[in-house]
Amino acid sequence: MTQATCADLVVDQWERTRKALKAFQNDKLTNEEECTLYEYGLSFDFVEPNTFDDQPIGYWRYQMSWGGPADEIRYHIDEDRTHGFKVEYWYLQWWDGASVHLKGDDKELAMWVFRHMTKRRT
Repeated sequence: MTQATCADLVVDQWERTRKALKAFQNDKLTNEEECTLYEYGLSFDFVEPNTFDDQPIGYWRYQMSWGGPADEIRYHIDEDRTHGFKVEYWYLQWWDGASVHLKGDDKELAMWVFRHMTKRRT
């Protein structure tokens, strides 16, 4: 039996994460277990350029889990700042990883998270 790759799992994992984040949005930052959006994620931070191999540009990261598996939303500001953010959901396992480019309602939900997390930092 072949083990599923991150590419096989990323869409389903995003759907699970999307539902969880939507619950926070619908219930004004608290889910049914009384956990807040700020407690749900492990961290919200800026990943400096060249932190990882082949990563010349920095990005903001809302990290929800780490290790194996890990998942996070990455917010890339385009260099000329004319197109806003490119937003991706990443699902990562040891030596493997895959992403979903978020757009439409999914991107709006991710940007809602970004706005709340950056507001909290100030």
